[in-house]
Amino acid sequence: APAPAPTTAPETSEPTAPEPSAPTLAEACIEPSLKMAEASTQLAEVSAALASTDGKDPAAMVEAIKGMGEYFGTISESVSDTQLKASLAGMAQGYAGLATGYSKMFIDNDLTASAEVMQAISGLQTSITDFQTLCGAS
Repeated sequence: APAPAPTTAPETSEPTAPEPSAPTLAEACIEPSLKMAEASTQLAEVSAALASTDGKDPAAMVEAIKGMGEYFGTISESVSDTQLKASLAGMAQGYAGLATGYSKMFIDNDLTASAEVMQAISGLQTSITDFQTLCGAS
């Protein structure tokens, strides 16, 4: 016959309290979620401005997109959740790739960079989807 179960649980099974300094995933999602909404608005404004100027101020667009990449890169470094960190770093890389590709296309007139832009957009969309899944955004 099996031995009766001990009446006191071993110490290892007790849940450990989370470190007070470590934010929950929901808390970690707040700032990037706000920035995401801002990024969408900013990209829409940049696209509208580019369309209205007939593409005459591509440098401003490239700088705005580059700034978004740097921002998400900075946030990714401050997040402790590894999946969230990866999605934010992916967004940073996507925006950086987009800025580089747009710079080549619209400033250097290198139309072969369109493939690079499409690849950056694809990676960016994947990272945004991962982020939205993690942070419960729709």
